[in-house]
Amino acid sequence: MAFDFALVTDTHIIMREDGSHEQLIRAKSSRRFYLQMIAQIAQHSPAFIMHCGDIACGGHGFEASSAEFADSMAEAKRLEARFFPPCYYVAGNHDVDPQTGSKSLFCELFLETAETYRSFFRGQIRFVLLDTQDLPEDKTYGFVGDAQLGWLDRELYEAKRDGAPAFLFSHHPLMPAPGGIGEGYVLSNSEVVLKVLDRYPNVRAAFSGHLHTNRVWERDGVTHVCTSAIDSYPCSWRLFRVRSRTLRAETHHLLLAEDLRTIAGMNLDHRLRKLQRGENSDLQFSINLTAGSTKKLFRRDN
Repeated sequence: MAFDFALVTDTHIIMREDGSHEQLIRAKSSRRFYLQMIAQIAQHSPAFIMHCGDIACGGHGFEASSAEFADSMAEAKRLEARFFPPCYYVAGNHDVDPQTGSKSLFCELFLETAETYRSFFRGQIRFVLLDTQDLPEDKTYGFVGDAQLGWLDRELYEAKRDGAPAFLFSHHPLMPAPGGIGEGYVLSNSEVVLKVLDRYPNVRAAFSGHLHTNRVWERDGVTHVCTSAIDSYPCSWRLFRVRSRTLRAETHHLLLAEDLRTIAGMNLDHRLRKLQRGENSDLQFSINLTAGSTKKLFRRDN
């Protein structure tokens, strides 16, 4: 069992012709961030890409109209054609129509099905894609409804029965990171979801975005991996290498022109830069796919 996959999140493509100067600058730059991301990933030839949501700028917070949201999602779909491997998506809170809260366009363009939660196998690992935007609108926090919880329980049971490790992917983290990072922005029913995971020791990792920060932590044998946004400091994506019974992670940062560095917030004060970038152990680490805790690999940047 040997393959690589990439993970990206919070790409925030936005297409608009009206708005404040800052909004227009952000709109013009979002496509450039995306193209830089695609170019870097292509150098590593992963088998597939996981996108943990917030493809575009719908929902609340970006003041986009439904038409601008539709244009942004269509542009993201056009850019997807530049990916050479397949890309699997989960819904983020900014992937809903800003007026109606509907995920129908997200489903039409990126899933080609109304099923917003689903799973697939690769190399004897079950990849479980959750819909933590199981809500009628953008609430910033996430939620997993009863029907999806029942489905998740069955998926993990079948994986355990088959002796398969399980990876979970969602936009919102399933719980806050240590120190309360993400409080109010993770699942509003975290305890209920975590109780399901507690029944299945074959769940080895849960991957997410949303918080715009790189953090890795462990709870009861499950490694939680949160990855920063593509369009804000430190502009990270991750490459995961599955080898035998180990998953090894590498974190890559976009190499940006000076104007994009400014837009991405590269000039944040030291405290915020450190918070969003994470520690070295949040960037390079490995996960035992059979049992036991995360083995973190410390590697200093040159």
